[in-house]
Amino acid sequence: MNDLHQKNLIEAVKTNDLENVKYYIEYGMTEPAVFDEMHRSLLHTATENANYDMVRYLTERVGLNPLEGDFNSKTPYDIAIEMGFTELISYFAKITDMAPSEIIHNPVRPGFFPDPSIVAVGEDYYMVNSSFIYFPCIPISHSTDLINWEIIGYAIDNPDYIDMSGYDPGRGFWAPDISYSDGRFYITATLRENDGSEVVRHQIIVSSDKPEGPYSKPVFIEEDGIDPSLFHDDDGKHYMLLNRGVRILELSSDLSEVITPPRLLYYGWNKHATEGPHLLKKDGYYYLFMAEGGTGDGHMITCARSRSLNEPFEPCPHNPLLTQRDPMAPLQRTGHGKPFLAHNGKWYITFLCSRKLGTKYSVLGRETGISEMTWNSDGWPVINKGNGPPTVIKNPFGAKLEEKEPSGLDYFEHEGLKLTRQTKIDFTARKDIFLSNLEEEYVPRGMIFYYDDNSFCTYGLTRVGTDLQLQICEKDPVHRISWRMFINPDRMGQTLNLYIISEGLNKVFAYGFNDAPMKKVAIIRDMFYLTDEGLELGKRFTGPLYGSYGPE
Repeated sequence: MNDLHQKNLIEAVKTNDLENVKYYIEYGMTEPAVFDEMHRSLLHTATENANYDMVRYLTERVGLNPLEGDFNSKTPYDIAIEMGFTELISYFAKITDMAPSEIIHNPVRPGFFPDPSIVAVGEDYYMVNSSFIYFPCIPISHSTDLINWEIIGYAIDNPDYIDMSGYDPGRGFWAPDISYSDGRFYITATLRENDGSEVVRHQIIVSSDKPEGPYSKPVFIEEDGIDPSLFHDDDGKHYMLLNRGVRILELSSDLSEVITPPRLLYYGWNKHATEGPHLLKKDGYYYLFMAEGGTGDGHMITCARSRSLNEPFEPCPHNPLLTQRDPMAPLQRTGHGKPFLAHNGKWYITFLCSRKLGTKYSVLGRETGISEMTWNSDGWPVINKGNGPPTVIKNPFGAKLEEKEPSGLDYFEHEGLKLTRQTKIDFTARKDIFLSNLEEEYVPRGMIFYYDDNSFCTYGLTRVGTDLQLQICEKDPVHRISWRMFINPDRMGQTLNLYIISEGLNKVFAYGFNDAPMKKVAIIRDMFYLTDEGLELGKRFTGPLYGSYGPE
């Protein structure tokens, strides 16, 4: 690549000089499929300029993708819609086979919703995700359109079944799977004990005739490994799959005990950190879907198949079916997929992903994405036409995405904290505190952004002598006070309004009284410690939460 030619090409696109764009692409030493510091392509710029001829040239001749997202997941198609460029909207709708109203952005389940597993039952869809040390355990979400999801219950919500106290951060319940057989829902997961425990990994199974529960007391399957899934074969047999590699063992008819020794089914295509196995039977084949490559960058979905569970599995010639090869693309760490057939007759696959916004930090942790999946003429699955993780997908059922505030089952109660997932990168959290002279007002209370016990930030009231002080405190892992202010006694009887404005990795802190305009008092930049990659302490693959502490 010639740097001068490349600079001239970019300038020609910016200035709407189509002839020079063609010249530098066709005769110059340039790379037209490059991105700027915001991961914006030449097609983003041409779209902003409303240059229809240049957009067509870059799309049809150069092969740039109108559905390629920048760090904010904004695509050229999104730009055309936002700016009302009718001609470009019609063109993009035609070549993508996607009307503006049909555009849905991944992740469809943003925030701390890792390791997704979905089962379709009629026109209803049920998803489970890892919950780690939080109680209640293993959220169950419901949707009728694959876009709007609502937590309807938990696999374990009876404290008599499991005591989650004492677990180190990142341990607890890993990688659950939900399945349905003969009118009953089954959920299995790994219970990961603390290091040094006599048994570090257990597999559990719970069941219910209602998707929301209540679920049965957990049955423990004492077989080492992680990421179990259940496969209900059409001959009435039930199996559990789990790593290392992919091992399989047959369960009793009530799925309460192992009746055959585990055996290796297939070790994997990539053969590095093979986990998250799922079996699917279709057209006489058993299809095995696997997560490989580890849960960080380089994560992937692979596939193999066999005519029999007793014969060798053949790897898909198109592996990996899904992975992110562009280190600056909006969706990273994509893998851990489970396919399902929707009631519109189309196949989809759910997968985990994260968003880094051009940094090395997953801002909202590991999230849930969805892609359409097709089958080629040789009977092999194809995800997103082989184009990698999709920034946008075609709305499966035309539903409108609904914005809802967290409530009820969206919250965890954890060590005196009331926490919910951060599902937006930029948003404002607020808490109101009535100031009184009562003794209980001296009990610390306020707001918290929380990753785990090693990484959090609080903003609230505490007692210093006989006075109240408003403080910002950080632990990352050094505990320190970043800002403080004494509350004037004249404010007693008023309502203190606390605000934390989240802007990417930055947080702006503000306060006010009685709904008066807020006053900004501090900004903490680059709060990397609220991300998976922020510290090297224990198991870090949950995601940021926020909420409150102290009396309501």
